[in-house]
Amino acid sequence: MKKDKAKLSLSSLTMVWLCGVILLSGIVYAIIYASHPDFHDDLSYFVQNYLWIETHDPIWLRFPRRIIGMWFDLNGRINDSTNPLWLNILPRQLTGIMEGVMMAGMYVMTILWTRRLGYHSAMSVIACAFMMFALPWWDGYGLLVVQINYLWGATLALFVIYFILCRPPRNLIQSLLLAIPALITGAWHEALGFPLAIALIIALIAVPSLRRRNTLIPTLAAIIGGFYTITSPALWHRIASAGEPDDPFLPLTLKTIPVAVLLIIILIILFCRNRKSLWHRLSSPDTCCIGIFTALSLTSAVIAVGSGIGGRSGWFAETFAFLAIIGLIHPYISKRLRGVTERLPYRLGTTLCTWALLTLMTAQTICYFRYQREADRESRELVAQYLESPDGVVIANLPTDNDQPLLLLNRVHGMPPLYEDWTRRELMTYRAYTMIPGSAPSPVYMEGVKTAPALLKEASEKEPIDFIDRGKTPEIEIYIPQIKIIPPEVAEIIDRAIANKERQDNKKWRTIHTPIRLPNAIIYPEGGTPGAEDAEYTDPSRYPYLLHYRNHPILLYIPTPPGDRPDHQ
Repeated sequence: MKKDKAKLSLSSLTMVWLCGVILLSGIVYAIIYASHPDFHDDLSYFVQNYLWIETHDPIWLRFPRRIIGMWFDLNGRINDSTNPLWLNILPRQLTGIMEGVMMAGMYVMTILWTRRLGYHSAMSVIACAFMMFALPWWDGYGLLVVQINYLWGATLALFVIYFILCRPPRNLIQSLLLAIPALITGAWHEALGFPLAIALIIALIAVPSLRRRNTLIPTLAAIIGGFYTITSPALWHRIASAGEPDDPFLPLTLKTIPVAVLLIIILIILFCRNRKSLWHRLSSPDTCCIGIFTALSLTSAVIAVGSGIGGRSGWFAETFAFLAIIGLIHPYISKRLRGVTERLPYRLGTTLCTWALLTLMTAQTICYFRYQREADRESRELVAQYLESPDGVVIANLPTDNDQPLLLLNRVHGMPPLYEDWTRRELMTYRAYTMIPGSAPSPVYMEGVKTAPALLKEASEKEPIDFIDRGKTPEIEIYIPQIKIIPPEVAEIIDRAIANKERQDNKKWRTIHTPIRLPNAIIYPEGGTPGAEDAEYTDPSRYPYLLHYRNHPILLYIPTPPGDRPDHQ
């Protein structure tokens, strides 16, 4: 009796700690995404959504038209066609709360599934630690749209499959209610919905008990949603026009879906050992979830590798591959540990290992909160300086990803690369939207015309109707200046060189050489400068940057190894 109480107390303490980590993660992500600055995809979608909202009436037709239009023009993801709700319409605080709920929900569903597969508190901790450390969080760049695509989608799928198999609807009303999230989950993302549809079709064939009416309705809803994503004409157009993959096949596979590869190896081993036992494990009504996870993971893995995009494209394949693996190996683990689990050394060792994982999870969550908040603060300051600058020159240190503790696994990201035209254009359009109430221009970008900050300052003093005719391309030309992020110490050298009238290579360019390395900041190169290409390839120890710094055209050379150059990464 005393042993049982001791075992219960250790297990209960572990679960209380795990629940605390889950609650902490939900709160942290809610706070982060409620105040996270919009960059890259988030910023682009925000501006595009605003234009769409302003030019589409009546309001009750907006979302149906949006869903249909996105299905034809972009992709079949229902989350992309409805993201104006999350990015534009709802208060960002509410969207942040939804992010926190989905984050916590992913861990809660992971615990429910590990217990369904026959495990207890130790495996629940291991499974949650896998979700925290092994999924490609590093490829999210702090983007809300990425979190909605992958984190929200995985959580919804875990929820829907659980309530179809483990808590099936008892009547028609419950079945129809479950069909709504099932349909949404199937239509969420092509790397999730279509694999889920394939897995459920196989399950319907192999497991007759799933064909009951109350279970069949949400199952068919998920299948319909999955085929909605894969039949999008825009998706097939993207596939046909896809460029080179991020990596060669083998590195891409190992970087994107390593757990799915491990699942394939385990399936081969178990097939060779006892194929009947394996089939029973995959198709039995009690354990058919393992078969669904397996089929979903492998189908999603094919899509991820076929897309040629490494990292987050393997999110769904990895999530369900892990659950499939622990389901497949459970009989072998339980057989070997039979009689051992009651011994004190085993219980003590298991408890210490799970507590070590919980300590890492707690530390990672707190550390993420601290560093992401700091990166967000630096990024907001950097963007504010850029938008206020007359020439695109910013005197500041660039927020860096290189100084993060190893525990964060590179999942904290500050300002994304501003040398990308897309990011800079969206920043200027966003600036126009904020400066001129009621309008968000879609400007034509043309070099040689007034710089964007100056033009926007002039436009802000006019009536909106003089600046933009809503729904049409405005007859203005905005030149987005190349941003130059200059560390204060480099700016001081340039100021001193200008003041001292250092030698000029010719009448047009002033050349300044500085030995300062840039560990925390980058001056991005200007393309098409005189002699830049020759210097780049003939003298790799020096890299030229054209600056229009305080009305002085300067050709600046800074020793930069080729591997550190932003356009060589």
